[in-house]
Amino acid sequence: MLEKGPQRQNYVLRCYQRLSLMFILSIEGRRGRITSLQFCFIALLMVMSLSTCSWRLNPASLGTTVVAVPGGEGGIEFGDMQYDASLGKVLVPAGGTATLDLIDPDTLEIRGIAVSSTGRQDLPGAHGEGTTSVTAAHGFLYATDRTTLQVHVIDPRLATIVGAAAVTSTPDCVRYVTRTNELWVTEKSLEQIEVFKLTSGETPVPVRDGLISVPNGPESLLIDEASGHAYTNQPKVGVTAVIDVATRSIVAQWGNGCSAARGMAMDKERGYLFIACNEGKLVMLDARKDGRHIASENFGGGIDAVGYNPRLAHVYLPSGKSGLLAIFAVTPTPSTPTPGAPISAPEPTPSPTVTDRLVRLGTADTAAHARCVTDDDRGNIWVCDPDNGRVLLIKDTFPPDKP
Repeated sequence: MLEKGPQRQNYVLRCYQRLSLMFILSIEGRRGRITSLQFCFIALLMVMSLSTCSWRLNPASLGTTVVAVPGGEGGIEFGDMQYDASLGKVLVPAGGTATLDLIDPDTLEIRGIAVSSTGRQDLPGAHGEGTTSVTAAHGFLYATDRTTLQVHVIDPRLATIVGAAAVTSTPDCVRYVTRTNELWVTEKSLEQIEVFKLTSGETPVPVRDGLISVPNGPESLLIDEASGHAYTNQPKVGVTAVIDVATRSIVAQWGNGCSAARGMAMDKERGYLFIACNEGKLVMLDARKDGRHIASENFGGGIDAVGYNPRLAHVYLPSGKSGLLAIFAVTPTPSTPTPGAPISAPEPTPSPTVTDRLVRLGTADTAAHARCVTDDDRGNIWVCDPDNGRVLLIKDTFPPDKP
């Protein structure tokens, strides 16, 4: 699928035609039908024309737009970027800059909300101070703060903190559970998830309501409201834990095939769970069939996060080691007709279940250590660039692969 599409085919055809013309000219020159001066002049024009063919190693690479983040000079550890459709904003926890940045995907305007009282204590490439994760619920934002060891309640309309709750240990990521009206905060140092109930009222405030033990974890956290399950990785033992959100208990553990499992994303309609392996692999499991392994693909290294666009059925995998983002399609495996059988022959029995696969469509240039990613409902991919303190915007122009 790397070569598909009329644009790519026309591109190759034009370059082939120019090369063919140069070959013909060289023959005509040897036959003496054109003078040496004429040949040199025509050849110069053709070489200049061929330069527009952009002979690059990766012709299926998407373009990248740089979005500078205020206070990003010297680098930022961004952490856990998200997109909130209700606000129509990309939520960027900007680490030690002490702000939570909201990016308008249409205008690229950035509005910073002060979250922590301290700033510039983080180091590029490593989780440091300040806010590193955020989630949305009831029109408010809930952001973790590693400096003050709190979860802040933020009113995005006023751009101010309107409440807070203390956490037991350094927070990693925070997610909202709709079924139980709770915030779940992962705390890897104590191998647990801390649970907070949200109060009723005009401003829902988190109140501590228990702990969930996750030995050898928790790494990342994803809530599947349809099944009533939460997923988190246990990297030291190579499994993904399935947690019942109602009972707060681990009800299954699925081998994920990762040496070091990191972030997750999900096709919630089909129940496909995508897991990013730090060593350089993308794994696709079927959460509706007890974690059955569907497919896996190797790419890059230094991978922490994965994104998914359900409208396009595209998976986004940024490699901090190679400085490239890979775009994969989730597409059915093509059926192979039986040799010798007529193409229009009727099938006596129902067709077997179609197996989906991962197919790499192309890549986009990002940056070294660029490991966090999210996407919006406009076909945009957002990748952090921690060393340079900026966000990279990539437009996904590949066709949808949704059946």
